Amino acid sequence: SMEQQGIMAFERFMQMEGGIEGREVEKWMVKGDDAHNTKIFQTAQRLTSKLNNLLVCDQGGLTLKQIEEHTRQAGFAWFGKPVGVIFIDYLGYLKGDGNSIYEIVSNIAREQKEMAKRLNCVVVSLHQTTKAGKAGEPIDESHARDSSAIRDSADILITAWRPELKEGLLDAEKAQLKGVWR
Repeated sequence: SMEQQGIMAFERFMQMEGGIEGREVEKWMVKGDDAHNTKIFQTAQRLTSKLNNLLVCDQGGLTLKQIEEHTRQAGFAWFGKPVGVIFIDYLGYLKGDGNSIYEIVSNIAREQKEMAKRLNCVVVSLHQTTKAGKAGEPIDESHARDSSAIRDSADILITAWRPELKEGLLDAEKAQLKGVWR
């Protein structure tokens, strides 16, 4: 539901600003006592003061045309200027046209680039990898799920993985790599 997506976005921002794990944020939200409420309020205040130019649209299942229209309206209504960056979390939630998943994802990837050019802004889009992208192992552009058009239409492709998830690591090695992204 849209309410649940909004809660998830709030929890993610609280994790980033508070430097705490997701389970802890959930505990804060559920506990409801004065100490936890104060901590939530203080963290949210710090977050909003830093992100006063951030607008989150947590409506899933939009098309890129709808995102473009929201972006045009929000930029001027909220900030008085065009939007400079759009983050899409994640490409799989977008609606697109096509007869197969490959065709849909290919069309969305190309449309993202066209939208970025029309809006004269950067579009950052998260995307999943195929099963060939193993946990804890380096990944590359060949691991993009559902379409090579993602790789072909991107100006810059950034891959990230968590070495601590690699199979066969000893607990000490996992502990040393905890929180490391590559």
